Amino acid sequence: LDVYDFVDEPLILACSPNHAFAREQSVDIHKLQFERFIAFEKGVPTRVLIDGILSIYNLALRPAMEFDNIETIKRAIEINSGVSILPKTTISQEVASGTLCALPFSNDTFFRPTGIIVRKGKMLGEAGRYFIDLMRDETASRASG
Repeated sequence: LDVYDFVDEPLILACSPNHAFAREQSVDIHKLQFERFIAFEKGVPTRVLIDGILSIYNLALRPAMEFDNIETIKRAIEINSGVSILPKTTISQEVASGTLCALPFSNDTFFRPTGIIVRKGKMLGEAGRYFIDLMRDETASRASG
């Protein structure tokens, strides 16, 4: 398989609108040590990335819950079962509808790299290259907005 770099998605703190963090403009990552943290299961690439970020800040959180997919994590956050770190683009609908809040971290901006996978040796035609460029532009505009 060949992997084409796609876009670096910003990671944010996701919480319920009923959570105390929802009234903040940003959150210090160290405050997570006092929260019920909802995480991806061990071995999920996003979990590995988040664990690496947390270790930079000397945080070793013990998740209150672990799930293997973003949708289940979002549902748990919506009912105020805890907070999580998620890619900003994955909660845009919930933020727009008011069921989740997305907060940047005051310490730094964190990103999750993504890629487009194509069968090895498969040459992309003009339409394929155009599609990848179009998707990069669309995703980048959603991530910044």
